[in-house]
Parts: sequence; structure tokens; C-alpha cells
Amino acid sequence: MFLFKTITIVAILLAIFLRIPSGIKFFWAIFCLFWYQINFSEFGPDYLAYKDHYYFLSEQYHFEAGYESLVKFFKFFNFSFISFYTIISFIGIVLYFNFFYREIGGRNDSILLVVPFVCFIFYSVHINTIRQSISILIVLYAIVYIFKGWKGWVIYVLLVCFATYFHRSSMVAFIFPFVYFLT
Repeated sequence: MFLFKTITIVAILLAIFLRIPSGIKFFWAIFCLFWYQINFSEFGPDYLAYKDHYYFLSEQYHFEAGYESLVKFFKFFNFSFISFYTIISFIGIVLYFNFFYREIGGRNDSILLVVPFVCFIFYSVHINTIRQSISILIVLYAIVYIFKGWKGWVIYVLLVCFATYFHRSSMVAFIFPFVYFLT
């Protein structure tokens, strides 16, 4: 397993340092992250609880309305849990990568060195914390609006409220604008 993880990381680094156009590097890095998820993910107890809940909609677990709606949507179309998980993970990876690339790195190719490793961290966490990962992703995109005046604040608050439908912990993001303006 360690060998395959190492090969995946080396493949990303080679793509970064070789003279390959940025667009191809972007998609290659996303492909490598997706490949990592499909083949080398370690699953923990939360993953098993999500799987159990998905198939049986067990009353043992009480999840937020946003996550419940997402599960019901995928079940309506008869997706298996693996399909649900893979689609949600892939969308999350693409959006995390896009956020860090666009908001932090701009068009600087050197950011492609950092982004895959940051995404690996979020990605590894995502395996066991689907609801929190969706919530964090929404809050990340919301943070950009703090800096865009009062209209941005309204969008920020709406996005954070939406994020709480996936996990309650995102309520802590309501203090971010006040911290920003106090500093």
C-alpha cells in the first residue's frame, strides 16, 4: 500500500516539474487524487456508520437535514453507497482544488506543488467525515464574500446557514466576519 501511495505522489510531482501546460497539470492532479480515493482509502468507523445509514436509513443516527436530503436524492435514483460516496468525494475534491488554486494560487504553477498535498489532507478527512467535509467546503467558498461589503455579508450568512444543514459545527463560522473586522 505504501508503495502505491508513493507512486501516486511521485506521479503528481513529475507532472508539476515537467513542462506540461497548466490545464493538463490541473486535471492530472485531480485524476491522481481521485485515483488515490478509489484505491487507497482507509475507512474508519464513521464511514461504516454512513454506509449503514445510507442503506437502512437507520433511526439510530440523526443527521442534519441537508445530508439526509442528499442521501434521499441519491437513493431515489438507486445509487449504491459507493457511487454516492465516490460522486460526493470527487465533487468535493474538484471544488477544494478549484478553491485553493483560484483563491490562493491564482495562475502560478508553483501552487500546483502545494495544492495536491492540501487536498490530500482534506481528502483523507473526507473519507470519514462526509457531512463535515461538505460543510467545510461551503464555508470555504463563503469566506470569500466576507471581503465584498454588505452584499457579500448577506451571501456569506446565507451560505453558512446552508452549511449548517450538513453539519452544525459550521455555525462557528458566524464569528469569522467579526474577527476579521476586529483585527
